[in-house]
Amino acid sequence: MLEQSFSAKNFEDVFNTENRKGLFDITHFSDSYQECCAYIKALREGQHALKRKKKIHWTDEEKENYKEWEDCIKSLLCQKNQICQNDLDQIAEKINNPSFRFRLNKGFANGSIVYMVDDDNESYFAIKQLQSNIRRTFNVKAANRHSIMAQLKLLLNDNYPKFIIRTDVTHFFESIPHDKLLDCVENNTLLSVKSKKFIRAILSEYDNVKDVDADNPLEQGIPRGVGISSYLSELYMKDFDEEIRKRPEVLFYARYVDDIFILISHIPLGKSIQDYYQEIVDKFNLKGLVLKKEGDDKCSLINLSQETGSPINTTITYLGYKLYVEKQDRKTTVKFGLSDNKIDKLKQRIDSCIDHFKQISRFDIKRARKELIWGLKLTTGNVRLSNTKKGIKAGVFYSNNLLDIDYISDLDNLTTYLHGKFPIPHSKIFASRTEKGNYVKSLRKRIQKFDFAENWKTRKMYDLSLQQLNNIKGWL
Repeated sequence: MLEQSFSAKNFEDVFNTENRKGLFDITHFSDSYQECCAYIKALREGQHALKRKKKIHWTDEEKENYKEWEDCIKSLLCQKNQICQNDLDQIAEKINNPSFRFRLNKGFANGSIVYMVDDDNESYFAIKQLQSNIRRTFNVKAANRHSIMAQLKLLLNDNYPKFIIRTDVTHFFESIPHDKLLDCVENNTLLSVKSKKFIRAILSEYDNVKDVDADNPLEQGIPRGVGISSYLSELYMKDFDEEIRKRPEVLFYARYVDDIFILISHIPLGKSIQDYYQEIVDKFNLKGLVLKKEGDDKCSLINLSQETGSPINTTITYLGYKLYVEKQDRKTTVKFGLSDNKIDKLKQRIDSCIDHFKQISRFDIKRARKELIWGLKLTTGNVRLSNTKKGIKAGVFYSNNLLDIDYISDLDNLTTYLHGKFPIPHSKIFASRTEKGNYVKSLRKRIQKFDFAENWKTRKMYDLSLQQLNNIKGWL
């Protein structure tokens, strides 16, 4: 049976996992732990500074200092580990106390209401362990965006007759009924009693803090933004997804959170694709979920089964791509461009880089320029994500590598947008207009070296440290 206890030992695994990714905030530990880390860092910086000199040039005092620092670091590392263990013991004790409660706070992100668990130490470790328990017990995980789109690209261009249904679940997270979700949770005998208790508590807390109305009744919905919610939604849909996927006429079925794409080989005799879609709608209704109606921007029903008839020339947006679908007689071609939302998102990143530069320039013009270049490297190019087992790469190519060369103009337009930006530093930094003008001219010349399309074609890699990436994510 899987180890699911909310214990110091398991929390140590949580800490090690998050720390290797560079995602752990040491403020979740005591002041003593933080002071110990700071002291170790200072000593190591002293050692590194000394190492810049050749050893033969070290003075006797420097040699003695280096040895003392080495011994001190070893002692501090042991002390740090002991403090870590004591902190985790105390955290585990509080979480396992009957009085422990999860508290949700309401916020906003991308125009939607999101919820966050209190940022206290106990809630952080408890929610991380609960996520792990759900994921491993139910073997649930989110679908892989690249895998879905790569399969779709192959299937859509194979020229076999088919029907396309692309749709979306309306208010997916907010619509999942508690009773049916909890049935899925309670019926699993492998999940620990305490994990089940915490899930019920989070759903109850969600009811307490959300705005209850006709669209958000009690005992319905899971809190968007909370770490376990994506796992709970996947758990709720797991059997249902498999049921649709196994239907004999279904060639392909994918659901990425609330976005759905289905390819069908044939429709029952005497029925239309609209009739078939209504059957799917009815099945989702039984799960308490509502699909978009035909005519909505996120709902497309396309018949590619006819060997003759009027040519088809249409577009579908799905998972960051715009699919350009053309059918002429028996030949179907589908090419991938960037979706309007993806283009807007990249433009917003460019704007954020420019705005951040202006804000920081009033305090530190050198830092402002440096961070502007970091942000543009991440936005226009590609990076290796540090501390990942598989050396994962991300960026303009690796996030959009299915883009067809026919639509590389989407990237050219982004480059034009970037090159049209004027990064204006704070007005009181320079002694004269001429000095300011020369600075802006030089900076624009540097910016115009960035090219989305060229970086996509060449898979241009930029070296950004984990610290730099975390810095950028804070304002990008």
